[in-house]
Amino acid sequence: MKTKMLFILATLSLGLLIVSCGSDPTPTPEPKPVATATPTPGKFDGLPAGLRAIIEEAKSEGKVNVRTSGFPKEQIELLQNGFQEKFGFPVTIEHFAQHPKEYVTVLAQEAEAGKISSDIAKGGSSPNMLPTIGKGGMQDVDWLGTFGPLFEGSSLEQLKTIHGATEKEIVGHCLADTSSVYGFAYNTERLKKSEIPTTWDGLWDPKVKGLVGMMSGGFPLGTVGINWGEEKILDYAEKTKANEIVVVSGGSVGVVKSVISGETPIGIASVGTALQNKSKGAPIDVVIPSDLIPYFQVNICALKGANQSMAQLFAAWYVAEGRNLVAIAPHYQFHVTDKTGALGEILKAQGVENAPTQTWAGAEQGKMRTDLRGKVMKIWTGA
Repeated sequence: MKTKMLFILATLSLGLLIVSCGSDPTPTPEPKPVATATPTPGKFDGLPAGLRAIIEEAKSEGKVNVRTSGFPKEQIELLQNGFQEKFGFPVTIEHFAQHPKEYVTVLAQEAEAGKISSDIAKGGSSPNMLPTIGKGGMQDVDWLGTFGPLFEGSSLEQLKTIHGATEKEIVGHCLADTSSVYGFAYNTERLKKSEIPTTWDGLWDPKVKGLVGMMSGGFPLGTVGINWGEEKILDYAEKTKANEIVVVSGGSVGVVKSVISGETPIGIASVGTALQNKSKGAPIDVVIPSDLIPYFQVNICALKGANQSMAQLFAAWYVAEGRNLVAIAPHYQFHVTDKTGALGEILKAQGVENAPTQTWAGAEQGKMRTDLRGKVMKIWTGA
């Protein structure tokens, strides 16, 4: 009997031991490790491990949310196709439609709250980007050191050129994107090209009295004024007012519409906006001023959003190669620093490829430009 009892106890003990060594029906989950991409063998074997890791992480993210005012569908498609051809995996480009004058405040607020809802800010000048940088909302990127090995030949040279053209205040976070170049748009059904002024002084010639439209914000005379100085630009505003300049609302789009309708057969507007309409059959063309080409330098910046690796990779690829794809799209985007592509062809055809250019750099010149525009508008409107 005693022997039987000992056997039963031994059997029960063994069962308890087996249960205790088996799987726990409600195990405590282990903390999930922070995602770190491991480079896989293949297309990018020769690249530095850090860059390969960024590429792999970008692949796993799979998309990039771009905050900008306008992003035509045909551009998005060209860029998605070009990116996949380059890297061997797709990217979905999401467009968050918001103008820089609005997102300059919104992104800074999101950064302060610690939650940025986009991955890239595109289209703003340096003053538009500085508030978000100040709130810690943009990534710190060594663009050449990290992504230089990804490119070679003309692509690498283009990355270096654009990196060098990026304003110092933002270069660790952004890269120069494209340039909105201003010129003299005109209605081809109302005027011959030979009748269009080729210099800024030509706009107060009596021959074009009452025919010229300019943007209600004073663009781009604030930029021209940085080059000329306050005294000369205000004298110019007086002379153009005397020549019955027409102040048109709606920015470049409004001026271009006014030119196409014939209300103002000549208009100071974005070359890209004018040519976009020309490509659709509108009676409009453009003359680039030979004495000074003002332009609005915009940037592409990597935000601390949900897809940070893709934001870096996409931005670097975009300025090195991607923008060449959209430069031939109907939207017509340019870059002044190298004067190539569609812009270079126009400048060469008009014999002004060596014309001086002017934009503004940094917050100080940005403020100067804004102040001058305000003074010009006061002369034009009396307000």
